[in-house]
Amino acid sequence: MNSRRIENLLEKMDEKNIEALLVSKIENVRYLSGFSGTSAFLVLGPEKPILITDGRYAEQARKEVESFELVIYEKNLTDALSEILSNHKTTHFEGSIQYELYQGIKEKLKGNTTFEVAHNLVEEARAIKDPQELEMLKKALKISKNAFLEVLPRIKEGASEREIASLIEFQMRSAGAEAPSFESLVASGANSSMPHAKSSEKTLEKGESVILDFGAKYSGYNSDITRTLLLDADKKKQKTVEDVQGALQKALKCVGAGMKACELDSIARTYLKEKGLDENFLHGLGHGVGLEVHEKPVISKSSTDILAAGMVFTIEPGVYFEGNFGVRIEEMVYLSPNGGQV
Repeated sequence: MNSRRIENLLEKMDEKNIEALLVSKIENVRYLSGFSGTSAFLVLGPEKPILITDGRYAEQARKEVESFELVIYEKNLTDALSEILSNHKTTHFEGSIQYELYQGIKEKLKGNTTFEVAHNLVEEARAIKDPQELEMLKKALKISKNAFLEVLPRIKEGASEREIASLIEFQMRSAGAEAPSFESLVASGANSSMPHAKSSEKTLEKGESVILDFGAKYSGYNSDITRTLLLDADKKKQKTVEDVQGALQKALKCVGAGMKACELDSIARTYLKEKGLDENFLHGLGHGVGLEVHEKPVISKSSTDILAAGMVFTIEPGVYFEGNFGVRIEEMVYLSPNGGQV
């Protein structure tokens, strides 16, 4: 357990008059307790924090979790949670909780406990990375970058998208990644005009652009980067890569603590508008990265998030020409008090 994270959260709960919090999102469970299993809940309040899991994870929980009361339920999760929560007049819960479980607990408690939702309470704390988290993110990023360099000589005409994606994932696992952060994307030619294309059996051809979007998970923390390669492509594609890179550099130069996330998106979007490409920029500029691939902050034109020192997020401008080609370049950025650092 990271005691400082628990203390900070309890302070936030006190400020918001939250008596007890049921944590159901597994990434939040790991952040607060250190438990790396895939099924567990936390109850935080004035008493000793409680971790609830089932018998499959009993030994793992005893090894990984300190300073928590462990509850290992045998049959019914609803009964186990209801018994614990019955000690509180009001319990806040995360929006990620399964509706059926939520309804079951409410029914068991028969109105003796009031339930209210707590929006993004832990997620907001997670947005600011501590030194330990930064080390894990750096290692995850190093693994993915090195994997790309290893595979780079194999990215050529005749290779298939799926083959290249598989090679990148193999290299990441071989270098210590516990898993890819997500299904690696390799999209070439017309496929690259779709921001979320799937890697296919299509082979790479001369003159195409190739988008590679991939990342590694290390000790629970993710990396996420995108590269665009040109296979002896024409001047239009070369110019597009330069313009997208220019938008990324412009955003990186301007980013600062206290800035609205939507303002950063606007800076890159305005740059691309000057190049006549803003209508081809089909997604937000970036997103936070940590225990989840996509977490706070959200960097888009509709975002209400404020960027703060200690955040780690992507900057990933991209432009897409339907049925023809696309270009996206993505870097992970740490926001220090002095600005953004790739």
